[in-house]
Amino acid sequence: MAATALAISAVKVAVLGARIRAKQRPTAVLLLPGRYRLGILAGLVGPVLFAAVTDSGPVRWLADWKLHRFGLRSPLALTAIQLFFASLILAMLLLYWLGKRRRAELGPERSAAALAEAAAEAKRAEKNVPRQVVIGLSVTAVLGLVMFAAFRGPLRLPPAVIMIGQALSAASLFGVAAIVISVARRPV
Repeated sequence: MAATALAISAVKVAVLGARIRAKQRPTAVLLLPGRYRLGILAGLVGPVLFAAVTDSGPVRWLADWKLHRFGLRSPLALTAIQLFFASLILAMLLLYWLGKRRRAELGPERSAAALAEAAAEAKRAEKNVPRQVVIGLSVTAVLGLVMFAAFRGPLRLPPAVIMIGQALSAASLFGVAAIVISVARRPV
């Protein structure tokens, strides 16, 4: 029963993705300012990474739910990977939707000009080597921490630190909601 529902959901997501690709490339996302794109991605993926590293929050809840509902005892790393990809897909769909709204607000001429400006900005950013080094080191550190937690077990942090991390995770989700509301209500 659950496997059938999961398969149907996967097919629906695949069909939605095919429709999006057939209509147009998701360049509409580039019409949003970079700070909004980064805020949505970090706000949805960050809490999952924190939960994966500390074995708390949504990763623990999903692991317990799978155990009680289906009797599945999957490793914590697999549960974290599932949640990571689910939050990444949610972030991408949210960015695509907001980009489409932005494209409709701007009209075809202004959105083409904004896309050309975004492409020029991307070329300028390629030349910014210190920024690329910082981004690369940050991504490497996060992935290293997640891999450490996956193979060595979750970090055992004091409860106060975990509570602070969970509060920051909740704040980042509220930040995503604020970005979505601000983009949906008024022009960027």
